[in-house]
Parts: sequence; C-alpha cells; structure tokens
Amino acid sequence: MSPKERAVLAGEVAPLYTAGATIRELSSATACSFGSIHRLLSTTEGVMMRGRGGTRRRDRR
Repeated sequence: MSPKERAVLAGEVAPLYTAGATIRELSSATACSFGSIHRLLSTTEGVMMRGRGGTRRRDRR
C-alpha cells in the first residue's frame, strides 16, 4: 500500500474507530488484516487506542 493510500484509509477508519467501531469490524469492512488496521490506527496522529475489551475473569477465592 502506498503512503497516499495509507493516508486515505487512515482518514476513513480513524473517525469510525474513535466513534466506537472495533478493529475487527474495520478490518472486515476494508478487507485489510486486523494487524494492518491496528498498526495504521496506532501510528495515526490523534487516535487514542482503547484497551482490550471483553469480560474480565475475577479471581474467586
């Protein structure tokens, strides 16, 4: 992917991610891998990466 194509893709997915879309949803919608979208978002200025979601296991004593 060329730098210009990366910039265009970042401009498309960054607002969606900021609005709440998951990396997995964005990778499906763009036909790019999860890792590619993650790397693109993490290097895009102004995008705060969210922590991992899902249920957390509690230590039951």
